[in-house]
Amino acid sequence: MSLSPLGGSVSSIPALNIQQVAHIGGAAVSIAVRGNYAYLGLSYELLILDITNRVQPRQIATLPIPATDIALINEYAYVVGRDGFHIIDIANPATPRVVGKWQAERTLADIVVVGEFAYIASYNDFYVLAVQTPQAPRLLSRIQVPARLEGLAAAHGYIYATSTEGLHTFDISMPAKPVEVAFVEAEGIPSGSIFVQEYAYFGGEYMLQRINLSSPSTPTRAPSLPMPGWVSDVVVADDIAYLAAGARGLQIWDIGDARSPTQLGAYDTTGVAMTLAVSEGYVYLVDCDEG
Repeated sequence: MSLSPLGGSVSSIPALNIQQVAHIGGAAVSIAVRGNYAYLGLSYELLILDITNRVQPRQIATLPIPATDIALINEYAYVVGRDGFHIIDIANPATPRVVGKWQAERTLADIVVVGEFAYIASYNDFYVLAVQTPQAPRLLSRIQVPARLEGLAAAHGYIYATSTEGLHTFDISMPAKPVEVAFVEAEGIPSGSIFVQEYAYFGGEYMLQRINLSSPSTPTRAPSLPMPGWVSDVVVADDIAYLAAGARGLQIWDIGDARSPTQLGAYDTTGVAMTLAVSEGYVYLVDCDEG
């Protein structure tokens, strides 16, 4: 696995301007970036990197915590994985401290934090935990859905969750007791990650799927956008879609005209691009290879 910061403008990266500026090895599966620090989730540990100098990122701390997904809120990192849910004090990123933990029955796949509540996906379970006291996270509710949950996103007072069947919408007006209010069937099998703005975007085989959220409680399917391969993660900014596209690496597309998406650039990696983050003019791409 590798983490590769790729330089360029956040809103537009022409093909000839995409350059790999640094590389960090390891079995990485997730990434979160804030300011001058990147939090890199591996299958067996969490790495914290000082990325002040993007060309020479420095590892400044590590914790033996598997990190399938990472959410950064204020001075805490909320981390889920095969060893449960951890709350980590990152007020000083060089000296992170685990302050709270909740042990789940199975591997946790994804997390979003809204206010004093953490929403977590694990197989067909949707968990809600109270995190207002970081030292003692508390399970409040557990909802089961008939498909395996993958990715979560919060917007408009709702949690949007992708599953192997499609997009689920949960009303969180009563945060401790979410209610599923809508479901939209996907085209084919969706990928796990989801990105939400006016549309919910998530990947699949040879497509970027879109769900119209103009009426958040009653989402409707919009035409999908054809893509050259499997899309495993997406970030959208100013009508530009940044895609982790499996064996095709990083793909960058102008999707302003949904009838005719235009490829702006691409960067092929040595393995399988799994997930990415976009921050301050750089794309941070997590790529799986045989190492």
